[in-house]
Amino acid sequence: MQVGTTADEELGLVMIALRGAVTTRSAGAVHRVVDAALAGGWTRVLIDLRHLDDVDPALALVLLECDEQLTEAGGWLWLVHGAGAPGSSLRFMGVHDRVRSAPSRQAAGWPAGRC
Repeated sequence: MQVGTTADEELGLVMIALRGAVTTRSAGAVHRVVDAALAGGWTRVLIDLRHLDDVDPALALVLLECDEQLTEAGGWLWLVHGAGAPGSSLRFMGVHDRVRSAPSRQAAGWPAGRC
């Protein structure tokens, strides 16, 4: 899995773009990126899942944990999942019901970004 990050000071959020296949090990990388964002004072995180092959159950757990951390810090986690496999997996695993999400960045009201 590839991870790209962009911090947007104007919007006050960190955008994380994930690509490829997720494994249990690579899911932990997402947690580390969110932990680094929190350590840097960022409490609003948008994660773009549209280019993932699928959402592994380990990633679903990490997303729920990150949402909880960000919420406790006064922020939020927003997922952009697309209409394909990642979106279906999120709904199946119950993440869709607990974490803010949208099928596209535009639908969420966020710019396309560069990450």
